[in-house]
Amino acid sequence: MAQAAATSASGKVVIRNIGLMLSGDIDQPIMQADTIVIDDPDDAIATATLAAYLADTRADVVHNHMYRAESVGTKAAIALGDAGHRRPWVISTVHSSRVRPAEDQEELRRLTPQMNHV
Repeated sequence: MAQAAATSASGKVVIRNIGLMLSGDIDQPIMQADTIVIDDPDDAIATATLAAYLADTRADVVHNHMYRAESVGTKAAIALGDAGHRRPWVISTVHSSRVRPAEDQEELRRLTPQMNHV
């Protein structure tokens, strides 16, 4: 299962444990991949990039770690559903969210009902 994670220091979103993915190369369309890095500090761009990746791969689950991944990963899954695509399940593992500023905590409170609870 692919996992989204983010590092607060770099602002990067990292997708790990991918497996097979489409390469975009017509001569080698399918490739083994372990990691994709979305290196954009703008959450809207990172969310759109991740949503496009999730739509292309028809992901079943988005598993988020850390605040930025929780925000970007959950918003990307919501965007897929809003666009008429099948929405992947969102599993979020809270690590750093409890020590975030009040505005970040409010953002997660707003997104939490959109996450799937198991």
